Amino acid sequence: MTDNIMMLFSFSGHKGKMPFCGSKICDALLGAVQECAPDASMKEIELKVSIYLTKVKERVMIKEKKQDNIKCQRERERLTVEENRQNS
Repeated sequence: MTDNIMMLFSFSGHKGKMPFCGSKICDALLGAVQECAPDASMKEIELKVSIYLTKVKERVMIKEKKQDNIKCQRERERLTVEENRQNS
């Protein structure tokens, strides 16, 4: 599931978002985590998933900022190359 899709969900469906809890993908995720970490309680797993969903907007913003920085860097490099050609 992409970050953009995850932004549509909250664990229990608060703030006008769709509930992740009870979805097939949530059930599969919880089951997989229980298999890999049998000592983890369902409450612990649900809390971690809830926090992960809560932080998705922050991750998207960080990713977009990195992409913007890369675009700016490429543009600066392009302008430098152009300037060097003109000065040659």
